[in-house]
Amino acid sequence: MEPYTAQGIEARENLESPQPQDMFVSSDDDNITMQTDAMYPRDSTKLGSSSSQNSFNTRYRLRGVLVHSGQANGGHYYSFIRSSDENGRSDWFKFDDVDVSPWELNQETMRDCWFGGEYTAEWMINRRNRSKRCWNAYLLVFEKITSEVSSMPQQSSIVPSPPVITSPNSPNYQKMEKSFGSITLTSQRAMNKMPAQLEKLIRRKNLLSLHERSQYAHVYFGFITELSLHISHILREFREKGLVIDQRKKILGYVCSQLLTYFLLQTGLHAHHNLVRHYLLKWLDTLEEFMHIQEVRIWWFKQIILHRDITPLYLFDCPNSEVRIMCVRIISALLVLGRNDMTNLTENVPQEYGVNSSFFDPNDTITLGTLRILVTYIQNRYTEFLHRPNNYLQILLQYLGTSLEAKKHFLKLNFLNKFLFLFTDARTRDDQRIRLLAQEAPIIFTLISSMLRICRVNCDFEVCKKYFNLA
Repeated sequence: MEPYTAQGIEARENLESPQPQDMFVSSDDDNITMQTDAMYPRDSTKLGSSSSQNSFNTRYRLRGVLVHSGQANGGHYYSFIRSSDENGRSDWFKFDDVDVSPWELNQETMRDCWFGGEYTAEWMINRRNRSKRCWNAYLLVFEKITSEVSSMPQQSSIVPSPPVITSPNSPNYQKMEKSFGSITLTSQRAMNKMPAQLEKLIRRKNLLSLHERSQYAHVYFGFITELSLHISHILREFREKGLVIDQRKKILGYVCSQLLTYFLLQTGLHAHHNLVRHYLLKWLDTLEEFMHIQEVRIWWFKQIILHRDITPLYLFDCPNSEVRIMCVRIISALLVLGRNDMTNLTENVPQEYGVNSSFFDPNDTITLGTLRILVTYIQNRYTEFLHRPNNYLQILLQYLGTSLEAKKHFLKLNFLNKFLFLFTDARTRDDQRIRLLAQEAPIIFTLISSMLRICRVNCDFEVCKKYFNLA
């Protein structure tokens, strides 16, 4: 380190470079120190000083190690840093992104974490082949400690290790601790002070990183899931026994359904697919149970179904097929359970949704309102529909098979015409029609035939010719 410090550069202009025997390194389980006699001139006449001139012994202590894991073209960096308290005790910590953990310094851990080389894993004990470590120390950070000595040490191939400064009462120890302790995010020194805007940006990003780390943790997912599941089990027990659910339990289920819904839309459904798969069935069972509460169905229709982007996002665009299936089952439950929910469908709907009150019939139920929204997807979300039509068609097929009333709802909303539109619209290329028919032919033919079987076939043939553009 000495040749590259400010003092070392100045000394090199007048002195010879230090020889290998002038430097030694000593280490123990708590400290790693390095001493050099490079500050001593080999020829004192070059500095014009006498032999009685004060001499200095320069020592360094390891403060941190930066480790690179990976290969030359990519990898990951993490560090080990020594921290000292007021009593002079030193502890090492490992810093890996936002993870900070205590680390014990000894010969074995240093060899395993810093020195690279080969190793034998536990599962390879009985085998001869060894693996190469893809991690090793990339950068060492030493802190300088200088102490006066009474006389210049004699040159020797073996130099005894000097005592390690560990007493808090030592002037050099206090000087060193004061120097490193003053280096903070907002140092009072003008040369080390971080700009206020940069400091604010770093703090905001650090808080965001900690927030995201907490959001996508198993502990947080498990807490929200078990809380919602417990409330749904209470409601299911009352419902299956035929007991009346009092208003207090309904409010509890209503609030818990909102909590779970916001969690899924903002965090849960955006997590890694392994984490989503672990909790998906519990989320689905919980929401389906909450759908038995009328207030929950009304809230879901007004806040989720009427939103122009939420339902298409999880029905068409979501790359996770399990999430799309979950969306199908929840909408199907809403259609089946909301047949008798008479309410003002546009009341208390956020203005940014842009819902036109004339779009709905005053006598529409939650089921009819949801079907009206689904009808618009064939035209307004035409590209997304052609990309992933299966989930959309599954919703219609499941509801169509529930009752005769469901088939009448389809005819009332002119679903038959919309399906025929798929095969006559000029925007649909021939290859898209062929692919749609090949992939989803059973579902499409089942839907069309179910609606045709309850139609009245006494319409005027001339009207049909005009309607279908027949020659």
